[in-house]
Amino acid sequence: MIRYIAKGGRRAVIWPAAILCGAVLLAAAGQAGAIERRRPQFTDEPAHLVLPMAYNLPGLGGGWGVMALLTNMAGTRIDAYAVGMQGDLEGGVLGVLDMQVIHERLILSLESQYFTKAAKQLYTLRGMDSRKDDFMIGVADKVEGTFPSAVLTFADRMVEFGYMQGDQAARAVAYVTPSGVRYDLPTKEIVRFDTRMASVRLDWTDDYYDPHLGLRLLLMRNFSAGATAGQPVFNTDTYLLTGYIPLGKRSTWVLATRGSGAAMEREGLTDRAAIRAKLQPCFGDPACNAAVTRQVENTYNANKYGTAASLGGDNFLRGYPADRFVGSQSLFYGTELRWDFTDERSPFDYFVWKDIRTALQLAFFYETGSVGDAPGDVGKSWRDVRGVGFRFITHAGFAYRFDYSVFDEGSATVIMFSYPW
Repeated sequence: MIRYIAKGGRRAVIWPAAILCGAVLLAAAGQAGAIERRRPQFTDEPAHLVLPMAYNLPGLGGGWGVMALLTNMAGTRIDAYAVGMQGDLEGGVLGVLDMQVIHERLILSLESQYFTKAAKQLYTLRGMDSRKDDFMIGVADKVEGTFPSAVLTFADRMVEFGYMQGDQAARAVAYVTPSGVRYDLPTKEIVRFDTRMASVRLDWTDDYYDPHLGLRLLLMRNFSAGATAGQPVFNTDTYLLTGYIPLGKRSTWVLATRGSGAAMEREGLTDRAAIRAKLQPCFGDPACNAAVTRQVENTYNANKYGTAASLGGDNFLRGYPADRFVGSQSLFYGTELRWDFTDERSPFDYFVWKDIRTALQLAFFYETGSVGDAPGDVGKSWRDVRGVGFRFITHAGFAYRFDYSVFDEGSATVIMFSYPW
């Protein structure tokens, strides 16, 4: 299933994966052999969180929003979440999750988004050589998407098959530099994206949500088909292998490796002059000309080689901006030491936040990764992240995560509601 074409890539993946598997198998043998779940994998207790948010985008502006999470609503096992944004981003996201069509066997979910104003930070160089300020803000309106998904689960959630289909559309209207200079696009066409993803999850661990022992393998294939003329058609195969090794009664050593590769089915538009004609004319502005030239090269590489799972964001090289490092191939290694300094079951209800606390956790982590477009590029240059985190683990399956990371360009704080891997 996995195509990994970078020179030396197979060796770079096989040996760490073999060592990881061996370490976990030895740990399992020390725990009396067969791994068993340590609690029921479907929960019934209701939980909720309502959280205000503020944001600021360099060169564009800021605003505020509200997020709500609800689990096991109205005596069911159905979960839901909603996000509403105001300011320089306007719109929202709504998801209804874990609808058990067949009890503890077939699970359906539906997520939808709509924004009348949206923006995304876009780095102007693929690969590993981009600098901190080598980005522009892509501004769009009429952004919408629908994402239905299904999961078929067996053996106490140790084996799962998943499928997701995404239909997205957006109209790009402008680019904004980090200093706030805006370049309006001459043509404002609506671009459509069709994405499908099939997955297999093998979860030989002692818990689906908060594992302390075992191995987890996630295999994914993304089918990306541009619904607009000039877009490429390609498949992306990605694996994520994670091992959990207990250290004493309360600590867990986690090892993870992820590889991803794109396989082109049909190239998109690769005529650089035609790509440039779709972008804003610069009228002799040197800064604009440099940015447009980089954007043309980015689009050319994406249309020729495809795009694999990126690095950056909240989980892989956490602290770097999302999609900071992009290429047709990517490779990631990570390790994390998790210490649960309390593990009692403690219900709480603070009106806007209700759940059952199961652990307070301190974590120390290190991550490294590399991306590239041409065969052999992966592994030539690496970026590293290290840091410390505090986690609030709950019975509903959330890991409220506050991570502080440092890297070559500074530091960052990541706030999320689940483990990175």
